[in-house]
Amino acid sequence: MNPTPDPPSPNVSAEATPLRRRLTDRMRGDLRLAVITLYAASTLVTIGPFAIYRLVSGQILVGLADAFIVLVFCSLAALAWRPNWTRAVANLLAVVAAAAVVAVVHFLGLSYMWAFSCLVGNFLMADRYAALGINVLMVVIIGLEPGLFASNTDRATFVAVAGMISLLSLIFASRVDQQRSRLTELAERDGLTGALNRRSLNHDLRSLHERLDDQSATHCLVLIDLDNFKHLNDRFGHEAGDRILQELTRYVDGNTRASDRFYRYGGEEFVLLLANTSLDHARQVVTKLGRDFPERVPSPGGAATFSAGITLLRSEETVETWLKRADRCLLTAKQLGKNRVEVDPTP
Repeated sequence: MNPTPDPPSPNVSAEATPLRRRLTDRMRGDLRLAVITLYAASTLVTIGPFAIYRLVSGQILVGLADAFIVLVFCSLAALAWRPNWTRAVANLLAVVAAAAVVAVVHFLGLSYMWAFSCLVGNFLMADRYAALGINVLMVVIIGLEPGLFASNTDRATFVAVAGMISLLSLIFASRVDQQRSRLTELAERDGLTGALNRRSLNHDLRSLHERLDDQSATHCLVLIDLDNFKHLNDRFGHEAGDRILQELTRYVDGNTRASDRFYRYGGEEFVLLLANTSLDHARQVVTKLGRDFPERVPSPGGAATFSAGITLLRSEETVETWLKRADRCLLTAKQLGKNRVEVDPTP
């Protein structure tokens, strides 16, 4: 039933992938994590030598402060690699960075120039509004520091330059977020229908397979195929076929939960991933979708229908096996007359 060639097996163990490649792929997929990691590395490279020099030259207090800052930054960066911790760590790291700048300026008498790198880094790393509040507070505290500036003109210059850097950093960070969101959407979705694409399906199934042993929840995979689609294309043209594919995507997205995921698997085949759903409930959901679909989506060739095969995901199987079992159920539905739902009887 699969109209497109099978991609390489998505069920590749993590151990088979070199560590450096896995780390690189993770940072490519998460800009915030990449910024945190580079921020910590920059702190190690730039402040680390100062810490060593000051400790060796007898400036023990300043040297310990520098070493402590490096240690905190690197520790938080390590925590950011834990799943679901990255965003919280990014905001915390922005607070720590600003506090560190204020501390070294106020207590150790170091240059306020360190504030400028912190302004840029916070906007690239933390949530924009959090970074804005943190940066404003840092600039105000440093700007009000008595005896730090030679004149009020220097003080006003510092505030003006800090404001300009913050504004440019905010604009740049906002633009980067918008472009990355757009690129992510283009990479994850099918260009014709707007459904998630096969690349997203492989990624999601891999992630689900890795977590399946750690939870008792059940998940169902549904393989859906439009009936008589080739006949529709041949008789009424590809524009009519494309419209049915698009309408199916809108219909399923509008009649399933936000947690459910709908993918275009290839040609007129789609996959619906129903999280935390039993086989019985999945059958009810898909049966209702199939029953109402012809009424909701008019077709020039008569009623538009689809057949579906449903299978329960099992941790002891590979991702390929999940798809093959669903495909066998779909084939059975086709052979028994189409416009029907078949459930894999394997418990």
